Amino acid sequence: MLPHLHFLNLNGMTAEGDKKGQKIMVIGQGDLDVELAEIICESGYTGPIGILNHTGHDAEARLLDNLEGLDWITGQLTNKPIPKPTPRTK
Repeated sequence: MLPHLHFLNLNGMTAEGDKKGQKIMVIGQGDLDVELAEIICESGYTGPIGILNHTGHDAEARLLDNLEGLDWITGQLTNKPIPKPTPRTK
């Protein structure tokens, strides 16, 4: 799929999240987020990545939560861990 992939959109992910009411989560709060980030890195994908906020939450607060979540994931992947952030939005 990679040669045809031009853009990725991300949100937090948890197994069967749609059944648990956790379909669109803050990045870094899902139990699959680090694993997904590893797969993206290992794939060689270098294109743009978007951050989803298909929720009723304040867009600025949700964006800040997602950016902090991405920082946390980066720390996990680079063996430079930082404390897991507590999101402003749920």
